[in-house]
Amino acid sequence: MKRIFLGFLVMFELMGVNNVSASSIYKVAHTTRGSWHASYEVVVSHSYEVVVSHSQIKSVKKVKYRAILGHLTHEYVSRPNKRTVILHLTRKTGGSLKHVGLKTHLSKGKLTTTVI
Repeated sequence: MKRIFLGFLVMFELMGVNNVSASSIYKVAHTTRGSWHASYEVVVSHSYEVVVSHSQIKSVKKVKYRAILGHLTHEYVSRPNKRTVILHLTRKTGGSLKHVGLKTHLSKGKLTTTVI
């Protein structure tokens, strides 16, 4: 009976070595001088397997934004896929509306953010 139990224990130990998961938190922030500011935290989940490596954005939290000039009328976060997060903002100055935001993408282990 002890051998069977130890056999299962060793098998679970070996299965645990093949898959290792970890998470990292990155702060994303951008200021368009005299216009708007936005920031958020991106939680990236890393899952490493023996042969293949997978990474994806797990969640977005602590989303903050403010208008420096004018005001923000509409804002939301979208996730088109597991590796991309987009913060959409609609900014109103005077009588005009402008759609702005930040797009964060995870590719080949690198997190890049662009202003849209």
